[in-house]
Amino acid sequence: MIVSLAAREPTSDDDRIFQLVSASTDSSLDVSLLKKIASSSGEDMGELIEKLFKPAKGHSRVYYFRSAFWGKAKFKDEPQIFHDSLVLLVNSKGLVLDGFSYTEEWAEMPLFCDLYRISAKNLPLKSLKRVSQLKLKPAIQNFGDVASSSKGFIDLSGWSIASTTTKDANKSE
Repeated sequence: MIVSLAAREPTSDDDRIFQLVSASTDSSLDVSLLKKIASSSGEDMGELIEKLFKPAKGHSRVYYFRSAFWGKAKFKDEPQIFHDSLVLLVNSKGLVLDGFSYTEEWAEMPLFCDLYRISAKNLPLKSLKRVSQLKLKPAIQNFGDVASSSKGFIDLSGWSIASTTTKDANKSE
């Protein structure tokens, strides 16, 4: 179940805030999609990346964050609003096991060049403050080792992380 929140006003790139949008229990991330994304011809790549950010059945929790920010598109003169997605797989102890980050409006091919995977593991979700703590690296192997320059804060305020369920992820218990 996805619970939508009122979006924050877009921020500048430096002070973007990743707001928790949904949480699901008994979930996982389908990392087998990475192979399909890497070998995709491009037509279905966006759809595959979108599926990667959707919870699959499993035994952990999946937290989905979103950030809106003003940025400059490569092919447009005017600044526009971009959205970054961040999905985290968290075990029953509250430790981050895996996760991905992606800019939804990414238009340069291959689309996966903006798909990042966390390299910092076993971080307590409750102690996350900044996206940089996740140490994002390219999700597709052999596509380089340039870390993401994604900036921003992770906003967990108003959420009871340990007891969040799919019924209503926006209420603290």
